[in-house]
Amino acid sequence: MKSSNNLHAIYVYGQPLGVECKGCGRRALDFADRDLDGFRADMRELRTLRFVCSKCGSREWAGWLFINATERDAWIEGLIVSPVDRSRPAF
Repeated sequence: MKSSNNLHAIYVYGQPLGVECKGCGRRALDFADRDLDGFRADMRELRTLRFVCSKCGSREWAGWLFINATERDAWIEGLIVSPVDRSRPAF
């Protein structure tokens, strides 16, 4: 994920934000149960979002944007190992 990505990018991709704890590796999808239309034209940078891992308490996280549900589902299952183009995961 590029540091300049913003909430509008979540709206554009139409997928929730993948959040991975840098402390313990726990993964979760944020905004999965939210109407993403609310992020249209929201230029708040993703790096400014605050997350706390419910497993280890770490506040350090890495974000993932997905171009489709297949990428999202593979990532949550742990199949994606590295980012490509600083914005999309790869297998």
